[in-house]
Amino acid sequence: YNLAGALGDGTTTDRNTPTQVTGISGVLLIAGGALHSQAIIANGTMWAWGKGSFGRLGDGTLLDRHSPVNVLGLCQLILETNDIPESYSPIIFPNPTNGKVSVRMMNENVNSIEIYNVLGEVVYSLRNNSGQNSFDIDLSNLHSGIYIVKVSDGKQINSQKIILQN
Repeated sequence: YNLAGALGDGTTTDRNTPTQVTGISGVLLIAGGALHSQAIIANGTMWAWGKGSFGRLGDGTLLDRHSPVNVLGLCQLILETNDIPESYSPIIFPNPTNGKVSVRMMNENVNSIEIYNVLGEVVYSLRNNSGQNSFDIDLSNLHSGIYIVKVSDGKQINSQKIILQN
């Protein structure tokens, strides 16, 4: 059902088989609803299409969109960490999580952990002076979605995404 362009193929034609979303590539996550859909692509931006009433597409209008439009007001997510040596990378598991997550460093102590929502707001913060390299964190009070976990050993900061599915 392609009411208001919810399939993102540039039309309002209903389809019986999958169709390519137009105008975006490198999709990491996608969510489809009855009237609109959203995607996060590899550069960290979010895109939406379909029924625009009530501002549900986040593009600053109430217009229906048959092709993806950029969601406004979100910070760019940090999704790639290729420049961080693997020996420094924290292990964050399980990921996706239902709320309980462990953050562990292999060769370094954790100095601080900060978790940000997609608006760039800090939703969790921990400072550590005890020399620990492992922490269990309960995020079950947060909404489902994508968060950025920043872990510091006092010299370097590593950022990784985490998906929360409550």
